[in-house]
Amino acid sequence: MAANDNNYFRAQETFLEKYELPQGWSFSKLGDIATFITRDYHFRKDNNFREQIGHEYHQGNHYFTEKYISPSGVFVKGNFEPIVANSVIMTNCAPVGMVNINTRAICIGKRLCAIAPAIGITVDLIFYWLMAFRDYFIERQKGTTVKHITLNDVKSLIVPVPPPLEQPIITARLDYLFSIINSIETVKNELTRISSNIKANTLSLAVRGILTTRDSNEESARVFLETINPFNRVQATESSINIINENNYRDAKYSFYNKLPIGWALASLKKIAKITRGRLVSPVNLSNNPTGYEFHQGKTYFTDKYLAVSGIYAKTPPVISPANSVLLSAVGNLLGDVNITDREIGIGSALWVIYPFAGISPEFIFYWLTYFKDYFKARQKGSTIKYITNYDVNSLVLPLPPLAEQTRILKKINDSFSLTQKMDSILSRL
Repeated sequence: MAANDNNYFRAQETFLEKYELPQGWSFSKLGDIATFITRDYHFRKDNNFREQIGHEYHQGNHYFTEKYISPSGVFVKGNFEPIVANSVIMTNCAPVGMVNINTRAICIGKRLCAIAPAIGITVDLIFYWLMAFRDYFIERQKGTTVKHITLNDVKSLIVPVPPPLEQPIITARLDYLFSIINSIETVKNELTRISSNIKANTLSLAVRGILTTRDSNEESARVFLETINPFNRVQATESSINIINENNYRDAKYSFYNKLPIGWALASLKKIAKITRGRLVSPVNLSNNPTGYEFHQGKTYFTDKYLAVSGIYAKTPPVISPANSVLLSAVGNLLGDVNITDREIGIGSALWVIYPFAGISPEFIFYWLTYFKDYFKARQKGSTIKYITNYDVNSLVLPLPPLAEQTRILKKINDSFSLTQKMDSILSRL
């Protein structure tokens, strides 16, 4: 045994001595109260059957649940020795320390080990004790490419052992408490889904012109757009039928373009905002010294709505995003994400800045682009690194309400999102 292992065991024993065990309890190494079983089996396609021939096979934690391992639907035949039922199956490769109980005989691969409790020790106790000490295994994992723990790491774990008659009482109580926790998690997940649906449905109603009612006395969006730029050529919905936008954008998902309210217009993004792509800045020109412009290379500091402070600065960035503009993520897995910057910043090549023309709210651009994120997803290019082109951004056609109605729509969206944010905040504390 290595000297550092001895030191670790002494430290662990010292730690455990601080806790007074109830009468009849004792400390024991896990290897003294359970039998450990490993297999050197490798998964081979020629031994893989979807029919129930041979023994059910598990290679990792793919079929782990909250407690009992699910059927894998994979079977092996040949000289494979199964693990007996009512053992704890544990992952010894990343993610290390995950456990489940097998209620039937199964075969396991080399990424798993089985822990069969000794007489007088319940399998449920081993299961919960290993759950409680998972951090111990994570701290002890080794390897660079594939993290793993050794069998000795598991056997040497020191655990408190209650008397046999007390064990089922403890595990039954834990089962009850975990069932409550799982019920709370189920409700939490459902409420999170509802919150997400409320946001999506609110934006869907907004861009279709259903969220608010238009006042017929208000100036139409076409007139407003011509005020911004008299050379703007846009399709205005003076009637609610046969509307085809200027780019002949007929995506079935956006068929509502043909049913927009009277007074709305269709305009490409470039006709309601100035759009500029960021440029690459060398890391040598960036520092933590707060001089020059706060700098953002990509979406690292995006939040739900307003851009967080990066703490990175560039003296003379080639592209500056004005305050109250919208930032659009240009590359990566979260391509199409948007945020509003309430301050002047420098931006890198992974971002576009979309600065709305006078009268157009950055919040309007933000919410509309949030809704149309799938537009960018559908047009992303590249294999290793996903990206969208300048044309994809400039040519996006947006349904545009009259200016006064924009204000009412934004108020309704913000009110709705404020409620969901409160719900999300409560859920995050559960």
